[in-house]
Amino acid sequence: GDLDGRVRQSHIEDGSLIREFDAASLHLSHRLQEVGGARHLAMSASGDTLLVGGTKPKNGGNVQGAPTILVFDSTTATLKTTITLGVEGDVYVTDMIELPDGDWLATVSGNPGAGKVVAFRLDADKPFYETKKYPNCHSIAWHAPTRRIALSTTNAGSNGNGRQLKNGEYPGNFSPVFLFQLPE
Repeated sequence: GDLDGRVRQSHIEDGSLIREFDAASLHLSHRLQEVGGARHLAMSASGDTLLVGGTKPKNGGNVQGAPTILVFDSTTATLKTTITLGVEGDVYVTDMIELPDGDWLATVSGNPGAGKVVAFRLDADKPFYETKKYPNCHSIAWHAPTRRIALSTTNAGSNGNGRQLKNGEYPGNFSPVFLFQLPE
């Protein structure tokens, strides 16, 4: 996948093209800026569905756009559905994982200090759960043997906007990892 919204599947042996997926709706040329693109790719455990995450960009600069997932049939490259995981200020889908029951989790991040974790199903119109408790969400991982989820973020209040000065300096960035235990 690339920042223009082109996703290509190729043979691993010789690199020849198998098929292309059109994710151009995740890209925008705005003034002199190229915005958006295919930010994250995920394949379903069954192998029949490809998810392409990004944003439906509205502008460049401080990018605004709704976090968006394009869901494709992976054998035909046909767009099956589009899932929106928030509003324009939420911006990018940064990661996606499929859980063993077929539910999906995604991380969303855009404007400094904003972010969320969203749970959704491919056949539903909207997510069934979300939390905005964790700012600047970047990545999520599933560990099947322990049924744990790890979420990586960037600390809150470190965006350098002048409001968080401590002793005349900005606090440094760090990346907390939060662990969650899913019940049986």
